[in-house]
Amino acid sequence: MFGGKVSSVDWNIFYSTVSQTSGAIVGIFAAFLITKIVANQSEYYRNNEKASDFISKSRALEHETKIRYFQWYNKHTANCELSEIDDLYQDTGEILSAQEYYEKLNFSPFQPKEEALALIQNKVDEIWEMKCPNEKKCLLKVTEIFLTLNIKYKFQ
Repeated sequence: MFGGKVSSVDWNIFYSTVSQTSGAIVGIFAAFLITKIVANQSEYYRNNEKASDFISKSRALEHETKIRYFQWYNKHTANCELSEIDDLYQDTGEILSAQEYYEKLNFSPFQPKEEALALIQNKVDEIWEMKCPNEKKCLLKVTEIFLTLNIKYKFQ
């Protein structure tokens, strides 16, 4: 350019710059990728350790439940609550349904509800037998009252 001479452009410098820049960009992406992999790996090991801890705790709890005396507890709690039904009847003089007694009293949460309701119903039947020696008349009267109440509530 100076003095009328045309000089040619050296493309080696351009290609060298492009390759270095591309290498730097690839290096930056690789650094981010490696950082992410390492972070995920440490989180994976942390979660794996937590899972192992939970598994060992669950095995310990499973072992403890095998040595507990649930049947004894259910029986003892049921006996206490059934005697409470007698006390409630003595205090109020009224006989509730098995479901009402179940809701009012504290039976064992480890005992199936159906079993507890059957025990309560037996106790209620005993109280009815004591209250009404002539059982057939009493049961007919209770059935009649129940049907009357049921019909009233259906049509309201």
